[in-house]
Order: sequence, then C-alpha cells, then structure tokens
Amino acid sequence: MNGIPEERVFDALNRTKDFLIATNLDPAVLHGGWPTRALNMLDAQDSSRAGLIRHLRRPGTQGGDPTELFTRFDPTELRVAEDGIRVHGRMVFEAGGEPGQLRVRADYTFVYALRRAAPGAEPGPWKGTEEVTRTVVRRQLVLDLDERAAPGKLVPVEYRRLLGNHDCRTADGFIHPYFSREAARADRPWPVVDPYDSGKDIADDRDCIVPSRT
Repeated sequence: MNGIPEERVFDALNRTKDFLIATNLDPAVLHGGWPTRALNMLDAQDSSRAGLIRHLRRPGTQGGDPTELFTRFDPTELRVAEDGIRVHGRMVFEAGGEPGQLRVRADYTFVYALRRAAPGAEPGPWKGTEEVTRTVVRRQLVLDLDERAAPGKLVPVEYRRLLGNHDCRTADGFIHPYFSREAARADRPWPVVDPYDSGKDIADDRDCIVPSRT
C-alpha cells in the first residue's frame, strides 16, 4: 500500500490491538493501576503522552480525565468480574499524511460486569447473591505509526469515548457505574441510547448515555 510493506501494516494493526488491551483490559489498569505498558507504547516526544500523564496524576484539573483513554475503576469501590468482559469492534488502516506513515482507526465497545469491592455490600435480586452492574465503554481511536519519526511507537491523533452507566459529573480518573438502587434515585440527565449501536460516530458533545439495555 503506497510503498508500505505488508508486514508493516500487520505490525501497526497488532500494535493497535495491544494498545487497546493495555488501556481497556489489563487487570491492573482496570483496578486503578498506572498504565505503564500503554504509556510505553506511545511516542515519548509527543505532547499527547505528556498530557495523559498529567491527567493521570491530577485528574479533574483543567478538564483532564484519564478515562478519556483508559478504562479504570476505583478498587476501593468496585471489582471487575474479568470473566464477564465482552469486546466487539473493528480496525481499518490507511496511509498517513507523511511518507511511510500508517494511520489506524479503531472502533471498539467493551462491556464490564462489576461488583462492589466489599462482598455482599449490594444484595442481588435473589437471596444469597450479589448484584452485578454493567458499564459499556465505546472507544474510537485514531493512531499513527511512523517508523521514520518514532520507530515502534504510536501517536494518538484523536480519541473519543462514550460511557453507558457512569456518573459523568465525577472527574476523579475512575468510571463510576450505578447499581440499581442508585440508578432508581439518581438524576441522570443523559439521553437513553442503545449502547451497542455503532452505526454512527461518537459525537463531540456526548460522553455519557443511559443504556437502553445491558
């Protein structure tokens, strides 16, 4: 493709896949840990990496929110049922704006089953069970891979997220889902949307939805 070897295309797609895993499926990151592996995959000279680090260190300041790119839950409040994670999406590639540059566009939806951190803290609908709630995270990313400027590194060009079942009024670096009791009494001023409808791009002015189904 435009003089770019096929193996470089496969490499770019695999690096993007690894980045999605490191930002959305790594157990340590899901439970609030520092996303070392993901950050190491980014070009250290690119300003977006420095911005992400600032947001991780001081979430909520100057509008910075690490959940724009990283899926993280507060380990003092929640535990992720890792066998309950579901993933669906696709990647496409194209030539970048510079010679030898590849651009990958990814659109993926992640579904997480979550329980309270303290076992039994939220009883389920049947005696002796715990309630499980779900958060749906859809991410659209545009990543560049330029072997001349930054060999083996990714550069985030654009990233958007859509969060289903999250209190968007918080900005502490974590996703905060509602359980049924909280949802029943909370003011959730976000549109009710099918979280699995990926037919349209994520709008610039939309971060949160109330899922019409889980």
